[in-house]
Amino acid sequence: MQKINVHQNSKWIFLIILIFTVSIIAYYRVKLQLDLGPIFDTYDYLANAAEFAGKGIGFSDFTRPPIISILTSVFFVFGNLSVEPILIVDGILYIFGCIGIYLFFKTFFDPLISFIGSLLFATFPIVITYAGAGFNDVSSVSVAIWAIYLTYLAVKKDSRYFFLLFPIALIAFLTRYNMALIIFPIALFIIVNWKEIRSPRNILIGFGLSALLLVPLLFFFNLKFGNPIAPFISFYKTSGGSGITEHFAYNPDPLYFLKNILSYGGQHP
Repeated sequence: MQKINVHQNSKWIFLIILIFTVSIIAYYRVKLQLDLGPIFDTYDYLANAAEFAGKGIGFSDFTRPPIISILTSVFFVFGNLSVEPILIVDGILYIFGCIGIYLFFKTFFDPLISFIGSLLFATFPIVITYAGAGFNDVSSVSVAIWAIYLTYLAVKKDSRYFFLLFPIALIAFLTRYNMALIIFPIALFIIVNWKEIRSPRNILIGFGLSALLLVPLLFFFNLKFGNPIAPFISFYKTSGGSGITEHFAYNPDPLYFLKNILSYGGQHP
């Protein structure tokens, strides 16, 4: 019994240390970005946040994923328009993701290994580069981590976690549209372990709850574009089209990420 208590205590001790550590990282990362100033994409998200808060500046780009702007708009409702809120939101989601990956690792490993693994994620060069910068890269990954963790809990522990899983997966998608791809590992895990799910009907309830979250947004898009799925169509046409595209971020080389993998790991080839 004493060993179990020690093990349980170490789980929370390492979690507290992790939260403290990544909070410091997030604080200084946000502070650094404030000194550097926001980068181009951030202005679009800020403009959308101002519009959501009822303080529009005469410009918006609602083809961009809305979640980070919606969360930032909460700050704008109760305060003035500024850059800090979106960086804070991004930093908080970074911390949220680090906690999620620790808890997920903890289902397979002991607290120390889980702590080291989550700290490696938190300090990985490509993660720190974008954390707290006002982008949706790390934020979307953070939410997706929780979606994967909740998938495991819903299948292996309690099917009522499906009530959270599908809304969280939807939020990951609405944070960055290419996160729609997480539906494949989620669906595969559910199918492979179907016999272990105690109440499969909870899957339908989870879908229903996510639909309730999506309907107001689709209504908003319909008002803005005359088509409730116009932003999604616009994104996938840009990112999935072949040939020449005007989108500055498009690269036609299918081996681009493989060729630059050392750079993403913090090394220079």
